[in-house]
Amino acid sequence: MTSTASHPIWIYDTTLRDGAQREGISLSLEDKLRIARQLDELGIPFIEGGWPGANPKDVQFFWKLKEEPLKQAEVVAFCSTRRPNMIAAEDRMLQAILAAGTRWVTIFGKSWDLHVTEGLKTSLEENLAMIGDTIEYLRSQGRRVIYDAEHWFDGYKANREYALKTLRAARDAGAEWLVLCDTNGGTLPEEIAQIVRDVAKELKVGRLNVENELNVGRLNVDNELKVGRLNVDNELKVGRLNVDNELKVGRLNVEGSNLPCGNAKGEQPANLQPATETNLPYGNAKGEQPANLQPANLQPGTETNLPYGNAKGEQPANLQPANLQPANLQPANLQPPNLQPMLGIHTHNDSDTAVANALAAVSQGACMVQGTINGYGERCGNANLCSVIPNLQLKLGLRCIQDNQLAKLTQASRLISEIVNLAPNEHAAFVGRSAFAHKGGIHVSAVAKNPLTYEHIQPEQIGNQRRIVISDQSGLSNVLAKARSFGHDLDKKDPACREILERLKDLENEGYQFEAAEASFDLLMRDALGYREHPFELKGCQIHCDMLQGVSKPYSNSVATIKVSVNNQDILEVAEGNGPVSALDAALRKALVNFYPEIADFHLTDYKVRILDGAAGTSAKTRVLVESSNGEQRWTTVGVSSNILEASYEAVVEGIEYGLLLESSAKTPLSHSPALKER
Repeated sequence: MTSTASHPIWIYDTTLRDGAQREGISLSLEDKLRIARQLDELGIPFIEGGWPGANPKDVQFFWKLKEEPLKQAEVVAFCSTRRPNMIAAEDRMLQAILAAGTRWVTIFGKSWDLHVTEGLKTSLEENLAMIGDTIEYLRSQGRRVIYDAEHWFDGYKANREYALKTLRAARDAGAEWLVLCDTNGGTLPEEIAQIVRDVAKELKVGRLNVENELNVGRLNVDNELKVGRLNVDNELKVGRLNVDNELKVGRLNVEGSNLPCGNAKGEQPANLQPATETNLPYGNAKGEQPANLQPANLQPGTETNLPYGNAKGEQPANLQPANLQPANLQPANLQPPNLQPMLGIHTHNDSDTAVANALAAVSQGACMVQGTINGYGERCGNANLCSVIPNLQLKLGLRCIQDNQLAKLTQASRLISEIVNLAPNEHAAFVGRSAFAHKGGIHVSAVAKNPLTYEHIQPEQIGNQRRIVISDQSGLSNVLAKARSFGHDLDKKDPACREILERLKDLENEGYQFEAAEASFDLLMRDALGYREHPFELKGCQIHCDMLQGVSKPYSNSVATIKVSVNNQDILEVAEGNGPVSALDAALRKALVNFYPEIADFHLTDYKVRILDGAAGTSAKTRVLVESSNGEQRWTTVGVSSNILEASYEAVVEGIEYGLLLESSAKTPLSHSPALKER
């Protein structure tokens, strides 16, 4: 499926602030900068960087981005409204926001009367003044404002009239976006849709409203304006520089105002036109308007995620309103009161409906979705942009980012999980490692014939890949498909296939599990096929553990001695670790790194132990899964034994062997290896 968006949805990422509030996440300055640049590469138009002034790290973050700006994204500073009973210009908190130097600022304010009276301990009228005064002040300082209506849905249900007053205060003060926040995450999709629809109708926000004089971007049923069709008679060459100056439209003439869509009172200059040079809703990032842009030729863009026109902001000269005469085409027809703030949505996942709620809001007119990569956030998290973006773009045809950027979504998800030091959710929709994994033999056979039988999209569209899972339930179809995924071209009649299947089932009967240890299964296949390379040979190891008494509690120290042979040369090495597995891993690396320098980049990212027969007590058989990484790829190996150190030894050794295999395959692709050619 390809995108056929009639208008874009602006994605606003808040991973660096809201996402960082997740328990277990602590981002350094360098972490935040790496994530911001990854989001920029992904094509996210708005990236919320944090709250300048709240902590030194956020201040430094904005300074760094001034020195080395992002390529396309707008970095946004975040802050609350001014404090009660003072003026915004004297609030030091807002001075820190201005010092951050961002063009866009997101201000959050209270929508729920309960929070005003109980949380802020102020009056309802003062809260309205806080919203209006803060936004007006920021606008007077040349900032463009996104207003986050905190606890909007709870506030609306508790006191509808007052909640709407808070939005009107933000709108009248000059906010360009009104973002409705389900801060407690307790609202369900049907309620979200109804309330967003009511707000759009009540405030008349989010679309052009020219009293039906112009149906911009929609089919004009009465054929007065055939917008978007070829203008055969060329009576108006709208969209080019008007040489004879009959229509002087498109120039910014705001008498000193720096507001992109009118001044703080909502007044608009008669000659202000919608912008096409940026992915921001109106005007470019500085609020400038191109001099030669005319209203009549603004058509929904299909080549870009910009609201109108192509990526350069150019308009085809032949897209003209066919029956419209010059006298009828005045710039004033495209000016507010028709240009109103746009609606956005910000949802939390406490009811496990954050993504569904965001989609429901978009269906009722919201044009901005705020969320986080991988759904990170406080409590149960925020709307997961890794699900929101492909659902909007691939399922609803609403463009968020370019298709080539969408194909990097899985990579971005996994890289950011590495940066925040959290294991990726293997079963996450779209980007999870298991999102396109097939286990049952019937499923695998069907997918081999036509992937549509068990896949809702092509995994490559979001940068993921199809996986065939191997287990004791597998048939020959699984083995063949899995072999192909590793570059082994096998025939169903090849006796090696049956041998691999039998060895697989025997090993899983002993307690091995290859569903989660595909690196070990690849080595098993290579062994059966006769071309497993052994970059080193283990001669043995000894592990010594000391339990020592500390000042307040015991502590341990482990020493591993290992002997390996590389190219018929024996190496004996010793290394310490904070535990036996750590010491074993360190000794093995130390012995091999002089022969294979790439091992220096390998590291263990996860270590899992499973007791297979708990009734056997301390003699129980143990399964160990070790996940390793070279910084770009992850792979998992397995070991099984009644001795936990022996199981760990097996998994660690195979992990290093497979890492070396990946490195050699990167230099010589597997499909071109001599062993495969011989077969």
